[in-house]
Amino acid sequence: MSDPGASAAAIRTRQPGIIQALGIWHSETDLPMRLQMGATVQAMLQQMEPNASPDRFREIGSIARRLEQALYCTAKSMEAYMDMSTLHQRLRAAVMSMMVATDTMHRMRQAPPDALPRGGESDAHMQQAIAAGAPSTNERELA
Repeated sequence: MSDPGASAAAIRTRQPGIIQALGIWHSETDLPMRLQMGATVQAMLQQMEPNASPDRFREIGSIARRLEQALYCTAKSMEAYMDMSTLHQRLRAAVMSMMVATDTMHRMRQAPPDALPRGGESDAHMQQAIAAGAPSTNERELA
């Protein structure tokens, strides 16, 4: 069985132009820059809470790692990832995205099972159907 990571690395080495065109720029060689960015993010967060307890200090480290990962995964290039002039804005967007995802997961856990979309129906599709007066999948099943 072949190692997919090795395959991606081989493609990246042989055909960097194609990889860049596809928007795949991540590499194992990015680790030093990622560690630097993670330290920068953690320092920014710690400046917001200079008297944090040891437990909060560890929590800030965990949050910084998740934010760095979000920055890395959403950046279009290494240059965009390392752009300090947009870092604050990108961090705010990452935090907001994480908050929305957490809120959505919390609401889904609290919703009764019959209130969740079924059959591949997305929330947006259900909202459009209800706004247009069409019954949703759940309403059609009840009829």
